[in-house]
Amino acid sequence: MVAIMQKRSQRRALALLVIPALMVQLALIPTPAWAGESPKEVAQVTGEAGQISLEQALGIVKSQFTIPAEFVKFTSGFNVYNDHQAWVLSWNSPDQGKGGSFNAQVDALSGAILNMNLWKNPGKSGPSLQLPLIQEDEAKAKAIELITKLAKDKMPELQLVPSNQAVMSLTSYGPVNYTFRWQRMLNGVAFPNNGITVQIKASSGEPASYNLNWLKVNAPDPKGVISPERTEQIFKSQPYLELRYFTPAPIRPLAAGEKQEVRLVYEPNGPFASGIIDALTGEPLKPGEGSGYYGYDKGGMGGIPAGSVNQKAAELSPEEQAEIEKTGKLISKDAAVAAVKRWVEVPENLVLSNVNLGTDWSSANTRVWSLNWNSPKPDEKGPQYMYARVNAATSELMSFNLSFPYGPDNGEKKGMDRKAAQAVAEGFLKQIQPQRFGEVKFVDQPVFPGKYGYNGNPEGFSYYRLVNGIPFYGNGLNVTVDTATGKVVGYNLNWANLDFPSPEGILNTQAAVGKFLTARPLTLVYVLRETSVEPVKSSEPGKATELRLVYQPLAQNDVTFSNTLDARSGEFLDYMGRPSAQMPKAYQFKDIQRNFAEKEIRMLGQAGIFGEYGDVFHPQEAVTVIALLRAMYTAKNGMYAPAQPSDEEILQSAKNEGWLTEDLSATAMVNRETFTRIMVRFLKLEPIAKLQGIYQVPFTDIDSSFYGYAALVQGIGILSIPGNTFNRVQAVTRAEAAYALIKALSFQS
Repeated sequence: MVAIMQKRSQRRALALLVIPALMVQLALIPTPAWAGESPKEVAQVTGEAGQISLEQALGIVKSQFTIPAEFVKFTSGFNVYNDHQAWVLSWNSPDQGKGGSFNAQVDALSGAILNMNLWKNPGKSGPSLQLPLIQEDEAKAKAIELITKLAKDKMPELQLVPSNQAVMSLTSYGPVNYTFRWQRMLNGVAFPNNGITVQIKASSGEPASYNLNWLKVNAPDPKGVISPERTEQIFKSQPYLELRYFTPAPIRPLAAGEKQEVRLVYEPNGPFASGIIDALTGEPLKPGEGSGYYGYDKGGMGGIPAGSVNQKAAELSPEEQAEIEKTGKLISKDAAVAAVKRWVEVPENLVLSNVNLGTDWSSANTRVWSLNWNSPKPDEKGPQYMYARVNAATSELMSFNLSFPYGPDNGEKKGMDRKAAQAVAEGFLKQIQPQRFGEVKFVDQPVFPGKYGYNGNPEGFSYYRLVNGIPFYGNGLNVTVDTATGKVVGYNLNWANLDFPSPEGILNTQAAVGKFLTARPLTLVYVLRETSVEPVKSSEPGKATELRLVYQPLAQNDVTFSNTLDARSGEFLDYMGRPSAQMPKAYQFKDIQRNFAEKEIRMLGQAGIFGEYGDVFHPQEAVTVIALLRAMYTAKNGMYAPAQPSDEEILQSAKNEGWLTEDLSATAMVNRETFTRIMVRFLKLEPIAKLQGIYQVPFTDIDSSFYGYAALVQGIGILSIPGNTFNRVQAVTRAEAAYALIKALSFQS
């Protein structure tokens, strides 16, 4: 599966309540240093003269890669990170219209190429056909060939990570690549943070990127680690999974009267979210104790509760606003302002500049007044703006935010400590939300750790909602206190009117843990641990890395995996609440060898098309109407729509596109005549096909009105029919349909 979403992937609402506990691989991200300095100047800064000069680094890269001739703009720099000193080399196209770049880094001590990346502007503003010209096996062979040239000495320690390649869309905005990752093995144990990743262009077979991540480390001996059985017992004894309420992200905007769906799920829990257990001591690793490992922070698909106070309210037209106000059910603008001032002192220097009555993002039935105050003199020292939201039906203050004056702290001490500020925050909540304050739990983690350049140093406090004693992180209360003045300067109420299911009849925690560990078995791996040390040569100042042996729940292939387990069905869910098993996937068909359309079928399988039978294709089976139309729809639109359309939606879409004018059953077999007409319409050639008196065809069993259709599919190569008999009623096989679809797409491009 693709990291869709990703990454897209801290949970939206939870991010409002807690700051993510783990930062993955920060220690390994190169940071630019001293770009453009000479080798002599660099040596003075690093304290050690590099053994490889810039000229030598250029020669090393150009001996292994061909730099596109149009990339004539060259720049260089120098990086120092972890235990590397590296030359940074960049070639760019001066033509902004075409664009493109080639980048590489060369280790200044060993001469090893650490990474390269080639990007070329496709030259098209929209999506274009991207037919893979090489297969995955060919691409893997090219990746191995590249590693053999660049890092042959590393190969004995490399292990290929099994991977289901991401769905490869046939119509893409950019190049489509195959990705292969090898992880480093030490003492027979995987060190996932180290290894080599290669991307190969599917269209040409040339390298798109190469990345070598390799640290000088001492690996602890795995002798003496606790057994996997003991580790599993420890995992089950700790609250690694937590029962939660979860609101899937809606596929479409909610209609009036419609509520967000709420489900009960199990997800990784707070300080235990990594699931990592020290393999020598059996102790769970808490946040900050391990870094640079693959785990939950790699980007799960599930568990993104809806709820973001930053979303803009849906606007109503003046006519709609007037109509709503006429009903007398909503408070006026002046009443909304008064509702704000009941709880907040609006600074005298601020002027009400904008007022809007709109629909709340989380409920189509809730109307909200949004009010903005701004300073007419932006250069003054006081607050510059204030924002507030008021429920237009109940006069309830939903949120407000008063700006802090920007500027240096000037060494001023806080007026109060965090404990005192929390007392102010909770005193405010008990006044404004006395009932709801009894239905929340405090998130014991600062929202504003450290100083952010504000006078006064704000302290933030968050509380998540409890329903039936079960946390719902999508809802809660937030308060910000200015510690210099002791005043509340920010508040947010995120509290939806939802129907929460009863926890009766759900899987118990042990059953959920069992399903979780079946999908992500505890695996012995090395992870990095950072420690503070005195600065040393060729190492990032103040940091050193050591390895520790841990057990970690890991998926069995290198793909993004859901962290959200449905508490009733036991299925893993994506962020929209769909079973992850139904998510788009690439297919490697096992029954197409030596078929005349093997190449075309593999292309469609990589695009997630014709997967009705999983990893078998059934090439000789007659294609059905729905299988053909769904394949055409997916080839045109890709697999990443919010929801895959139903059969009825596919049929309707085909009619809307003009591909299908006949009334056919979804399960009907497609004969040659119908297939020919559909493909001609797909290519938008039907007006030409209907022209009379210009076509000559060898077929004796069709009338003149069909001559143009038959001639076009024969000429384009969509169908190859020998002899003089067209056989209009003969069923088209799935292999013939796959071959024809690729031919049609190639003709379109």
